[in-house]
Amino acid sequence: MAAVDMLCSDKTGTLTMNKMQLQENCPVFADGHDRGSVLQLAALAAKWREPPRDALDTMVLGSADLNECDEYDQIDFTPFDPRVKRTQATLRKEMPNGETFVFKVAKGAPHAILALCGLHDGPIAERLEEINQNLSDRGIRSIAIAQATERRANQGEITAEAIVQDEQDVEGYEEARSVSRQHSTIRRNDSALRSRANSISSITSTNSRVERPRREDSVAPKAVKPSRNASLDIDPLRPKSTPSLLTKRQRAEAAKIPAANDGEEWRVIGLLTFLDPPRPDTKETIRRAKEYGVDVKMITGDDGAVAKEMCRMLNMDPNIQTPAHLPKFPESGNPKDIPDTLGAEYGDLIVAAGGFARVFPEHKYLIVETLRQLGYTCAMTGDGVNDAPALKRADVGIAVEGATDAARAAADMILTDPGLSVVVEAMLIARGVFQRIQSFLTYRISATLQLVTFFFISVFALPCEDYGIENEDFKFFKLPVLLFMLITLLNDGTLITIGYDNVTPSPSPQKWNLRVIFIVSSVLSAVALASSLWLLWMALDAVEDSHYYNSWFYSLNIPQMTEGKVVTMMYLKVSISGFLTLFSARTGRNFFFSTRPSLVLLCGAGFSLLVSSLIASLLPDGTLDNVKIDGLANGPSSAHKAMPVWVWLYCLAWWLIQDFFKVCTHEILDRFNLFEYKTVLMRDKIKGASSTNEPVEVVTTTTTPAKAAQKEAEPAEQLISQMDIDVDADVDHNEHEHEPAFTTD
Repeated sequence: MAAVDMLCSDKTGTLTMNKMQLQENCPVFADGHDRGSVLQLAALAAKWREPPRDALDTMVLGSADLNECDEYDQIDFTPFDPRVKRTQATLRKEMPNGETFVFKVAKGAPHAILALCGLHDGPIAERLEEINQNLSDRGIRSIAIAQATERRANQGEITAEAIVQDEQDVEGYEEARSVSRQHSTIRRNDSALRSRANSISSITSTNSRVERPRREDSVAPKAVKPSRNASLDIDPLRPKSTPSLLTKRQRAEAAKIPAANDGEEWRVIGLLTFLDPPRPDTKETIRRAKEYGVDVKMITGDDGAVAKEMCRMLNMDPNIQTPAHLPKFPESGNPKDIPDTLGAEYGDLIVAAGGFARVFPEHKYLIVETLRQLGYTCAMTGDGVNDAPALKRADVGIAVEGATDAARAAADMILTDPGLSVVVEAMLIARGVFQRIQSFLTYRISATLQLVTFFFISVFALPCEDYGIENEDFKFFKLPVLLFMLITLLNDGTLITIGYDNVTPSPSPQKWNLRVIFIVSSVLSAVALASSLWLLWMALDAVEDSHYYNSWFYSLNIPQMTEGKVVTMMYLKVSISGFLTLFSARTGRNFFFSTRPSLVLLCGAGFSLLVSSLIASLLPDGTLDNVKIDGLANGPSSAHKAMPVWVWLYCLAWWLIQDFFKVCTHEILDRFNLFEYKTVLMRDKIKGASSTNEPVEVVTTTTTPAKAAQKEAEPAEQLISQMDIDVDADVDHNEHEHEPAFTTD
């Protein structure tokens, strides 16, 4: 999360409030309808007595008269499908005079409804697209309402004459008539035969359409009397213009019977217009994200003009791309077949874009894959089942508030509050954690290198006999094991407090660069090592009389040393240098005073320093692990009492030098970009992409929205099946997608 430098966010519910505000403007395209009737039809295309399934249903059901909806029986309902971008319901109403009215109603994206009605061009399509474009330019969203041709049937028995009278003018009529003669009465709603009738509908829908006059305008054909033994049923939801049943032998001939729109005549009723305003904090959140080196790209299923207007309101780049310019998913549906050249082919286009409109779930996956191939650490937000592949593919998948179980299972992080601000806060928190871990590693490596190299070099480079020391037990410097273990124990105790240290989040994304960490740690340990070796050399040179009067200690008025005092002095020096190194390592490339340490860290380090100082100062004269020891403060003169203070001043002076070398090391690595020190080039990438692209307007295709909707979307289910995502828990959620009926957000 700390390394994220690209955030792909959906619009509805994340950048916006997901609270639709219905507008008074309601364009109507059918006679006899007004805003109220259009709203009523929109409510009938939903489960009006169940909890709203998304913000769109909340708006519609909150404005419609649900008591009037109760006069209808909803006998079939198709929930929102992000590939077709509409919902659909079949309604039935029993009239007092015994008649039954059955019809279908659908609501969804305007271009999806135009495709449903077969209006690829013409005055209605042109007028609807013009109105929708004008609304989109002002940031107003819309959904279209369509109704299938109403069909009426008298209650009671339905005779074969009523079924076959429309079939006399089509090929296959004789076959249907022969079937009708074998039965006497046709009853309604036989579940055993409905599936067979539906299969005939699917067969006939594949044939070429022919223009047929309306029933009321045509001449009634001669009726055929069925036999008395007839016992066939028909589906009352099917139109009478197609045969209700054929035998297996006759199904091949049934394919010749023409049917338009599966026998249904859809017409556009009107448009409902509404606003989904951005969240009050979204604009500031996006500004903060860019300030911290994270680019935000909006991904929505809405129209490009709506997306562009939203970008304008949020101070985002209005360069919106549509699927026509995005990479295509492999025909196999297998993510493994995605080429590794997406970054090279589409990288500049995707990086320069401010957002993407009219996208399907598979486009989200490809956008994420392209950015990852370019080297970006990409975060992706989503809430639906079809978002699961993109969430799983992203470096950080984020399931927003209200996401389905499949999206939660595929995500790395689950939000419990709506909005995007929590994502930015999570990035800053992650960067703080990253810095604490980096401080821990830097100090641990530095302290280990200092201890190991100090004892190794002191044994071979500073033999005690070279300084006139003839004690057989002190031929080379050595530290009692108990004191060595005390150093490591106090160091580990202080390291625990790093987790509670104060940190300032980095202004740019953070990525691991172990070579840089090792180089900086080596510099810190090298300075501490040099100071320890120099102090040991001066102390050994002040033990024997033959060397003391020519030593540094004598010139500094420091009392003559003993073997025991040399041991305790070096113990105190190594301890103090180690703990002070922690304060230098925690601030990264800045000086130690740039960030105030936390109280917990101060208390932990202070306690360790106090214990080490008291032990080094007050140890009695004697031996420990066969090594002579003597407290630094033991002695008759005040100079002996001040020796611990002198060691403290020596360590502090070298600590300042150590911190200076650390800052210089970072500056050199940064200036010459050694060891890939500049691992985050987010802002440079953005500027480079922007400078090579001229101002781009909203990209639109030359085909009409209705024609574009005819193109079959890539099946997202194939993509989900190729990935390790459990969608079993979302069987019921398929009808409860938290998405408006016209967007994949």
